[in-house]
Amino acid sequence: MGKVSFTESLSVSGRKVAGVLATKGFVIASCCGCAEEISDTSSIGLLVDNPNRPVGGRFLGFGGKRRRDFVGVLWLSNEVRRANHKNWVLEVYGRENVARLQKIAEELARDFEVDVHVRLEREKVSSEYFPGDGSM
Repeated sequence: MGKVSFTESLSVSGRKVAGVLATKGFVIASCCGCAEEISDTSSIGLLVDNPNRPVGGRFLGFGGKRRRDFVGVLWLSNEVRRANHKNWVLEVYGRENVARLQKIAEELARDFEVDVHVRLEREKVSSEYFPGDGSM
């Protein structure tokens, strides 16, 4: 006799993971660092507020925005990164974020019954991307 297996679709599990990360203080973003509600569930970008970051883009003192720190991307599915439904990859931006994101990865691995590989992708933290302003 055959066996029955069950798995959640990537969109279901991706939305759950994004919800968990949001409760831990992250602002959900695209894999490019643009804040958004989760739409592409193959990756989840992670932004955090940084009150020490200067406000940029001001003109005569008006209209400036403070960019959040773009600290990483959790890949749930990406062939090049070898991420799939059971093996996720967490790319970290900024060495100072490794310990915090490793702890988050341990929690995700336990709660979602997956393996999570944490990779320092960039030595320095990136900044939030605002569409249309041409900078990151």
